[in-house]
Amino acid sequence: MKGRIFAVVSVFMVGSTLFAAEQAALGSKEIVSAAPAVIATNSSTKEILISASAIKNNALSRPTSEPVGLRIASSEVTAEDIFRQNPATLTDALNYSPGAWTETRGRKVKQFTSFRGQTYPYPDYAIDGMWFREFHELPYLFPAPDIERVEVIRSSAALMTGLSGLSGVINVVPKLDTERTTRTLAEYGTDNSQRYHVSHTEPIPDGSIQVSVGHQSTDGEDDMNAAERMNTGSLRLHWEPGEVVEWDTFLFFLQGAREFKIADDPANTSTKNKVEEYDPIQSVLFGTRLRIHESDFATTELSLWGANREEQYVNKVSGAKHDDDDYEYGIQLLQAVSPIENNILRFGGLYHHWVAPDGKRYYAGKRNDIETLSVVVVDEHDFGKLKMDAGYRYSREYINDYAAYGVEGSGKGLGTATPIENEWASPLHRVNLGGSYALHPAVALYANYSYGQLDAPSGAITASGASLGGEDRHMADAGLEFNANEFGTIKTGVFGIYQDNGIHITANTYVNAIGEEAPYYENRDGRQYGFEAEWRSPWYLQRLSLFASAQLMHAEAKDAQGDYQEDKEIPAQVYTGGLYLREGRFDASFFGKYVDDYENARFSSTGPQPLGDYFDLNATAGYTFGQEFKTRAYITLNNLLDDDYSTVVGYYDAGLHVTAGVQCEF
Repeated sequence: MKGRIFAVVSVFMVGSTLFAAEQAALGSKEIVSAAPAVIATNSSTKEILISASAIKNNALSRPTSEPVGLRIASSEVTAEDIFRQNPATLTDALNYSPGAWTETRGRKVKQFTSFRGQTYPYPDYAIDGMWFREFHELPYLFPAPDIERVEVIRSSAALMTGLSGLSGVINVVPKLDTERTTRTLAEYGTDNSQRYHVSHTEPIPDGSIQVSVGHQSTDGEDDMNAAERMNTGSLRLHWEPGEVVEWDTFLFFLQGAREFKIADDPANTSTKNKVEEYDPIQSVLFGTRLRIHESDFATTELSLWGANREEQYVNKVSGAKHDDDDYEYGIQLLQAVSPIENNILRFGGLYHHWVAPDGKRYYAGKRNDIETLSVVVVDEHDFGKLKMDAGYRYSREYINDYAAYGVEGSGKGLGTATPIENEWASPLHRVNLGGSYALHPAVALYANYSYGQLDAPSGAITASGASLGGEDRHMADAGLEFNANEFGTIKTGVFGIYQDNGIHITANTYVNAIGEEAPYYENRDGRQYGFEAEWRSPWYLQRLSLFASAQLMHAEAKDAQGDYQEDKEIPAQVYTGGLYLREGRFDASFFGKYVDDYENARFSSTGPQPLGDYFDLNATAGYTFGQEFKTRAYITLNNLLDDDYSTVVGYYDAGLHVTAGVQCEF
């Protein structure tokens, strides 16, 4: 099966690339400037490619934008994708991103999404360019209707989005309409799942303000302890008086509870016997950013953000409880200037403070208090067809208190572990070099190299009780982007990752002093290399639009003897595809995803277990009534094959899920 899939997708992608190259070679009168480009639609609804240098339009006006060389390793979930696919949460919205691999389990972190098989660290999250250290418990709860778009960078070279880690960054841009608009949604489906959402945008002088409230809940599968209920609220403000000042603010609130789904065979007995929940969950996120465009050659950006999360863990068998509470806040100042013609220099600093009074997750019960200082400088120069960038980030943590279990010794006697107090961690350095070259007005070549250091998690130990070392990671990206009116946009590229003394979470675990199962880590060299392709079509005849992506990768890691062996814990192939149809008032969408087989022993009672190797097929269909007051009735079918596939040992997909709903806009 895998061979056939590989052949079909490879032929499709190569054919698409050759077609686009042919179109580019022939030229297009409607392509008016060099790549990278954006798609716009004129009054006759014919899509054309427009504009212009990423340096001129992004780096100076938006200092948090990433260097131009990273475009080949970047993708975007658009507002149209979110509307057509009808995802309930941020995690659902990421499902069809190129190479997206989502692991679903019934633990404190329900779902992890990663790219290129990089599971330590998992990609970081930012909201509107503001980096959050602890966000992994929110993506599968964050409501998709509150999202305008999601920007995904798969490479480790992201420098400007705060302290984003070595496995890329997922930047969530909150939704904000510009005209007076009210939107409502009501949905009901399998397992008594319910979803309601109301938002209203009100124009204000020189800007707009949007408020929303929402609810989502489910009873979960019978006898699986998988019920959830969440209430959310958000506020978004944009104010832009004149051409000098630009102010954006967001506020997000979440309150509810979530049960941890019970594991099934072949999970180990300890995991299967756990009946747990978070009750209650409460999170508040806040961020504000002021941009001052002093002139055509200078922009100053000041960002402040913070979060407070309160989660009470409950063991429903023993009755044991503890708080997984934490808070964080940060401030970042960036300056973008154009010291000479066609050059943009950006520099700035960041301060971040994270505190978990009673610890988090594996290390619950022990205080964590970490401050981080960081500085960054990035320079980009436009030589015409050639654009180049270079950047450097320095960061260092000051550990006020990190009394994690397992700081010293083995998993035994962890209650007496010596805390780390008032100590500087090792400084971390990250370097990035990249650029693009316009081979043709419709064809651009991109390349990027990055190097970064990753410190060992404070308190992490190996199965032998030894301390864990830091990691040096190298990553390279190179590829082509084609823009052809008749065929859309295609990105094809290759990447390589080398982990020197790489940090890996093992399948072996220990039970800490309060009964929590915590993982052992290990250091081992690793390397991955692969091919990525992404295609987005225009709207054909204003009725049909398509997208497809492929990620093919080979991963290796050194064994105990120092020899490279295939890393079977990472899926080697991930394919996505879909189509959007519209005919008058009727619309329909179909999506598919294939994740290759892999294996893992985590939570297993009998060693490595087969995982993945599944097709996930989904569809939506809707009909819109009315003119000014638009009402759309729709139905969504997820997992059409009713496949009980598994991405984590012992945790299976619930199978076919049907929902029906109504959306109104006025």
